[in-house]
Amino acid sequence: MKLLLVHLVRRHNGPAPLQRFLESYTAHAPGVEHELLLALKGFDTPADAAPSLAAARSRGLDPGHIHLPDDGMDLTAYARVVSAVPAGRYCFTNSYSQPIADGWLGHLSAALDQPGVALAGATGSWASHQDFRRYQLGLRSGYDDVFEGRERARLGFLTLARQRNPAKRDNGRLAFKAIAALDLARDRNAFDHFPAPHLRTNAFIASRELMVALGVPRIRRKRDAYRLESGPASFTRRVEESGRRAVVVGRDGSLYDSRRWDESQTFWQGLQENLLVADNQTDDYANAEPDVRRLLCQFAWGSTGQPG
Repeated sequence: MKLLLVHLVRRHNGPAPLQRFLESYTAHAPGVEHELLLALKGFDTPADAAPSLAAARSRGLDPGHIHLPDDGMDLTAYARVVSAVPAGRYCFTNSYSQPIADGWLGHLSAALDQPGVALAGATGSWASHQDFRRYQLGLRSGYDDVFEGRERARLGFLTLARQRNPAKRDNGRLAFKAIAALDLARDRNAFDHFPAPHLRTNAFIASRELMVALGVPRIRRKRDAYRLESGPASFTRRVEESGRRAVVVGRDGSLYDSRRWDESQTFWQGLQENLLVADNQTDDYANAEPDVRRLLCQFAWGSTGQPG
């Protein structure tokens, strides 16, 4: 069965993320036979994309490639790849993904061979955007007994945002609450309450049959992508409602069903020591100050969170 590893390369992100992926990809043996495909998103001409292909070839790789428009979000690009390039299985990695353990792809692929497993990923979370907004507004929420105060949580996420963008402004508590109220009204019933198990789409694997069956609706904004990833119609929810399993896979090869994801030590838990594939969000946690790391751990896992 052909396994296609699809790595998303966005022109908008510049060359650095691809260089980091290629460095980690060549440093860590994938552990299973596969073909590499670069999904080149948003490049105006083949000449614009040529440096990306040259970067891969400079490391002794000869990947396939496909040109995609820069509309929709990552899942839109993945759906287009499935339609255009036949394979038995697809492993999708986003622009910021970095394999960090030998055998990483082999572990993900082997998970699909286990009884009942239809979807496997390197990371998952129980976080709920809906309940975090409810918590900030003083409404009943799954986070009621988790965080150490609403203002402290707000400032913690502001600190995290400033790690990426030091110019990020603090518009104050009232403005934050107003935005939370607007988002809650606009996204009513669009997200599950905490805990809301969902595999993250930074690195996941599925069969062609499943990807075609699940489909990807039109995605215009990041909010639409969040709904598809962690809402009532998420890939994870639909797989589990069909009686099949959506699992997180650790670098030790262990599989974790959704009720045990908090034990996997892969995403925003402990020192993430069992992580197979890193990305910008796992890096945020690894580089955060202790208070922010604790906040992220609580957001993902509630009272079971144990930050490293």
